[in-house]
This record gives sequence, C-alpha cells and structure tokens, in this order.
Amino acid sequence: MIEEQKIVCLLSGVTNREIVKKEFERIVNLSLYETYTMSEIGNDWNSAEIFHPDLQRMVTPYALGFSFCKSNNISKVNEILNNEEVKSLFSRDICFLWSKEEIKSEDNDFGKFIYAIKIPLDGKPVIDCGDIEYAAAGLNEEEFTINIKMTPKGSDKLAQMTSDNVGRPIAIVLDESVLVFPTVNSAITGGSLEIAGGFTMKEASELTSLLNLSYQRAGCRVVSMELLGDE
Repeated sequence: MIEEQKIVCLLSGVTNREIVKKEFERIVNLSLYETYTMSEIGNDWNSAEIFHPDLQRMVTPYALGFSFCKSNNISKVNEILNNEEVKSLFSRDICFLWSKEEIKSEDNDFGKFIYAIKIPLDGKPVIDCGDIEYAAAGLNEEEFTINIKMTPKGSDKLAQMTSDNVGRPIAIVLDESVLVFPTVNSAITGGSLEIAGGFTMKEASELTSLLNLSYQRAGCRVVSMELLGDE
C-alpha cells in the first residue's frame, strides 16, 4: 500500500482560502484528436438540419470540418446537438467541441467555431498530458508559441497519428475546448510539437507552466488550511 504524502506550504499575504484551494488543485489537459471533415459528416449534418431547422439558421459550415456560430446562439446549438434524437443521426464516435477563443467573423459577428472531433472507441484521446515530457514557451517569427517535447511513447504516438492524417486537420484540445485546428503537412517524427495559437507572452508562459505541473499534480488535493494569526 502506498502511503499518502503531504506537503506543507507557507504563503505570505494570501488570505482567500478558496482561491488557494482552487489554484493548488487546478490541472489542465492538452489532448490531440483526429477529426471529421464537413464532407464526411455532411449527410448527417443535413439530416440534423431537417430535424431541427434552427440549426441551419444558426450554424455556418466550412469545408474542413468546422462551422461558425454567433455567441448568442451557442447555448441553443448545444441544446440541439445534445438532443438524443439528433445525436442518433451522427456516428457514435463524433463529439462536437467549440473553439477556446471567441472569433470575429468576416461579417463582424462575434462567435466560436464548432469542430467535429473523432473520439477513439476507448473514449480516450490519441495523445494527452501523460505523453508530454515538458513544455516551454517560445517565439517564432514574432509569434509566441508553446513548444512541447513528447515522451518516447508520446513521440511514437505523434508520429503515427500525423502519418495517418497527412493532408487532414487534427484538433489540439485544451480541456474541452479546441485550442488550434492545424492541417498536417507531413508526419512529425522528431517528438517535438510547436503550437501557435495567437498567444500573448503571458498566456504562453502560464499555459506551459500549467502543462508542466498538471501531470505532476494529478491526484493532488488540499486537505487543510489555516491562516496564521487567526484567533
């Protein structure tokens, strides 16, 4: 039996217990998934639009496997796509996820992209944080990036996944939102992955720190807190 280990931390100037607990237990998960293009799910999507005409009005499909939806319609689209009868129109391995950031369309409307993600039979992503050795913020042609080094096992997974999807988009997902949706130009065999997602320097630094800590923090929980000087 493995004995539970405890760490005692002294934080100066911090008084909000809930914020401390939330930050100590916070983890993020970066995952890579294969995707469906709109041409591959087009017939199913058309059937969903016939079943619920509002879907056609609220969602604008694009060619590669993502569609645009105005921000004020997102909750309604979620409600439609989560309807059991609508879900039955699609393959069981499809999951629809939204872009992480809000986007401004060519018509100056604010909204998000929705993507058709292919979920493996076991329900687990092809690649996740357990396949990451470390992450570091970088700068490439004046654009801040997140540079990821895979474990040996993760490197093999990345090489296989990208080899199988040359010319197709894959989804890099942060928690349950699509961070970027790149098209694979060639197999990635070196075990390194560079993610460019319009990050600021602060965003790139914070995300890499969270990625590096998340795997180490798995199973970490706050068991007690006290304010020094409390009566």
